[in-house]
Amino acid sequence: GIAATEQIEKKSRSRKKKRKLTYKYNWKNAFLQLRKRIVELFSRESVEKILEILVNKIARKQVAVKKGRKFSRKGLGKSARTNQYYK
Repeated sequence: GIAATEQIEKKSRSRKKKRKLTYKYNWKNAFLQLRKRIVELFSRESVEKILEILVNKIARKQVAVKKGRKFSRKGLGKSARTNQYYK
């Protein structure tokens, strides 16, 4: 993820127009890509090449970081101890 972040920052600096929002990598997509290739990492000798491919795939899937968009979970209330369809 850190290597992908560095690639995303390089891409955003090299663009002609400055973007309004900052971007970061999609954590769930990164985990999915790693999970697909975990066996290859341990079974092959060209680990550097596989890691480079992983970083490139992770860096391609970007998510915009929007300020003030954090969901507040304080007012949701406590969960019930029993199922609502019980009885």
